[in-house]
Amino acid sequence: MTANASIAKDVVINVASINDDMTGEALDNIRAYFADALLPNFRGTFAVYTLSTNGTFVLPHNLGFMPHDVIQTANTGGVVVWHYGNFDKTNIEFAITGVVVGTPCVVRAFIGTYGGS
Repeated sequence: MTANASIAKDVVINVASINDDMTGEALDNIRAYFADALLPNFRGTFAVYTLSTNGTFVLPHNLGFMPHDVIQTANTGGVVVWHYGNFDKTNIEFAITGVVVGTPCVVRAFIGTYGGS
């Protein structure tokens, strides 16, 4: 079994410390775009898991809080069932079935909390 997770970290742009007004404005626009336009009210991360076997997987999410939502954007090579009741402040849990030997299952998802939940 191989489990690779690429988890994005929060990026903080301190626009107030930038002396050049145009650069500061451009960075503020970029920050606002990612915060509001892509997934408004979503606090979390994007993860990619590549797994080569069927089973139940408990993997760290590195969020520092218990996620309540998963927005799965892609899945190749298997069927994924998220075990929301087993999420905690450290790990997420999901099961994969239908993986064909030699063909890895790739799961892409936003993991976090949407809105005020």
